Amino acid sequence: MPDLTKITETQTAPKEVQPPRPTPPPSRKSPAGQGRKKLIKRLIALGVAAAVFGGGGFALYRFLNSSDDTLGEIYATPAFIGTIQSRVSGQGNAKAKETAAITLTQSGVVQEVFVTSGQTVMAGDPLYTIYSQAAEDAVKAAKDNVTEAQKRVSDAERGVVTAQRAVPAAQEALERQKSDLVKLNEQLAKLNEELAELNNSKSDLTVRAPRAGKILKHESFTVGKDASPGPVCTIADNQTMKLSLYYSYAYESSIYTGQKAQVSIPSLMKVQEGRVEQINRVNFISPEGGTFFEVVVSLSNPGALTKDMAATATMTDSDGNDIYPYADGKLDYAETWELELKIGGPVLSVNLSDHALVTAGQALLTVGDKEIKDKIEDKQDEIEAQKESIKAKEKEIKTQQEEVIPDAKEGIKTAQEAVETAKQGVADAQQKVEEELEKLADFNAVAPIDGTVTSCAIEPGQEVKSGDTVVMISNTVNMLVTINVTDQNIAFIKPGNTVDLVDWNDNMFIGTVTSIDMSKVESDQGMTTYPVTLTVDNLDGSLMEGTTMRYSFVTSQSDDCVQVPTACIQYFPDSEGSRCAVVFVQRDARPDDVPELEFPTFEPGQKRTFPTEEEGYYPVIVETGLYDTQNVEIKSGVEAGDNVFVNYTVTDYSGW
Repeated sequence: MPDLTKITETQTAPKEVQPPRPTPPPSRKSPAGQGRKKLIKRLIALGVAAAVFGGGGFALYRFLNSSDDTLGEIYATPAFIGTIQSRVSGQGNAKAKETAAITLTQSGVVQEVFVTSGQTVMAGDPLYTIYSQAAEDAVKAAKDNVTEAQKRVSDAERGVVTAQRAVPAAQEALERQKSDLVKLNEQLAKLNEELAELNNSKSDLTVRAPRAGKILKHESFTVGKDASPGPVCTIADNQTMKLSLYYSYAYESSIYTGQKAQVSIPSLMKVQEGRVEQINRVNFISPEGGTFFEVVVSLSNPGALTKDMAATATMTDSDGNDIYPYADGKLDYAETWELELKIGGPVLSVNLSDHALVTAGQALLTVGDKEIKDKIEDKQDEIEAQKESIKAKEKEIKTQQEEVIPDAKEGIKTAQEAVETAKQGVADAQQKVEEELEKLADFNAVAPIDGTVTSCAIEPGQEVKSGDTVVMISNTVNMLVTINVTDQNIAFIKPGNTVDLVDWNDNMFIGTVTSIDMSKVESDQGMTTYPVTLTVDNLDGSLMEGTTMRYSFVTSQSDDCVQVPTACIQYFPDSEGSRCAVVFVQRDARPDDVPELEFPTFEPGQKRTFPTEEEGYYPVIVETGLYDTQNVEIKSGVEAGDNVFVNYTVTDYSGW
């Protein structure tokens, strides 16, 4: 488990002082024969004991009978503004960021060595040279195998070309026929769409009223004569009328959609109820300079109303006052429809008269379907012919596919498999070359990483064998420190954050969070910890591998806040028994809002731990925030500059 330390608030209750116990008398007598020296020592001891008991008794008397005058001087300090932090701390161990070991794969003889143990190297720096005939031979053999494998690939690829020449013409013809089939199917789809449109257009032979209403005007048609596509009539919804009026913006909040309106029609000397159907926030300005918005009122038509009748409408606001428009308006039909004939033909029936009332769906004009029937039959013939063409093309494609020689196809497949096998052989041979070159590089080695040579086990003229580890390098320029952070504090640390580190010699380092390993979470005794890796710059090499590091990081911070020393905070119950944090603040006079608190009583010998009102200090209940080892944040109750009680100074009785 991590060694975590988090600062917490604590309070120590006054300890009861026990009177000193007298020194017990000796339990055994001095053996006989000690003589005069023993007597002298005993007299000296008795004298010292008498002095101690005399002084101790006086001190005990002064302690038990002490009054507030013996508490010492009040030590107080002003509350101040500052920054306070809450930190988490623990420890971890430093280790090198990376380590590289160079191990030989063949035997040889050392020719030169360029480094020594403890030397700092950079990646690419030469380390040594070793001559190994076995390694050279292994590289040459691997390269020869690559050449042979590449020749096998060339032979296999020529076999693929030979096999493919037997079928290219058939495959090209097949692709052309497939393309023709796609075009034929597209043409068939288009013909079917055209036929569907013709069938749907049958309904256009009869012009019907979309809704119940009245014919306002119509074109002239004669039964037996051909009618061309075009306008037929205009129908109006005469069951509902609408009236557009303008009202002053002074009534904007008093008029709403759905509101009842009293519509007055002077020509009929009639008032009829309507409703506000639409409100348009336009900007109509009257000649007098007033600004008005449009209100559209709808009303049912009992039969006597018609377009352009003069009318007006009044409404009532929430106070019962009438709302009048700027001027009268004219009635209009709620909706009109312009009907057209889409397909021409001989007129079979006509049911059109101006001002005639019609019902929804009523047939108004019907024309014959001879022309459209002819078009449908022609289109059906085209579709049947297209289907026959498609069948013929599908048969050609099937025949073409069966003409491709199966043996030729199988030959292509076999040749392609041979190519893949040969290519894999080349890849394996090249991999082998790379491996042998890497092994050979170990005999003319360079540093794979930046770091320090921790061991160099060779010297010129030395014979080495396969499996020998000749050089080890550790990168100590960048060190890693792994710390364990609990689930309570893991939210305060993220990749890229910095963490303060200190070794046991109090050398300071800065660690940067590089990873949080969620896969290695550990739980023990109800606490979960997360491994966090820190990267530490170690350019001067002062941080040694294995060093134990103490870490700390901020979990919360409060800036420009009021603070007092932690010792200022004391805790007392209020009149309801609730525990309250209290600070004693110096005042010139007793404040009006001194809280009612239950202060403890003190037995003889116990010292009072807080000041009294007679000393000019009064209790204030405070709300505390963050705290560290010395100070605590005060969120409310104390202002910056207030003089607050800390403790009593110690009275010196050394003269006793």
